[in-house]
Amino acid sequence: MKKNYLLSFATLVFAAGLSGPALAASHLGAYETELKGACSGSSNLPDAVCSCIAEAATADNIDDAQREWILLAAGGSTKSAGAMGTMSDEQAAAATDFMVSTPQQCASQLGN
Repeated sequence: MKKNYLLSFATLVFAAGLSGPALAASHLGAYETELKGACSGSSNLPDAVCSCIAEAATADNIDDAQREWILLAAGGSTKSAGAMGTMSDEQAAAATDFMVSTPQQCASQLGN
């Protein structure tokens, strides 16, 4: 009986491991959509620029705490504001730099 539980648990862990990247991609897709909406709703930036900013915010070099801060700075609501308190000074500086430079970069790329 104990072996069946262990086998079931091992199968569950293996299946969760396989679905991890898909879940991460789904999470980033939802974040990107939320950030686009926040940017469009709280700024006078064109939708294409907001889309560019949201896409840039899902890059691998931006962690979840920074993403939450970026979303909040763009006028969105954040569910895990506590995560922002765990950012190092370097992470906070990088997130601030992102919000200062990325809109300009996106506008230049798109010719706006």
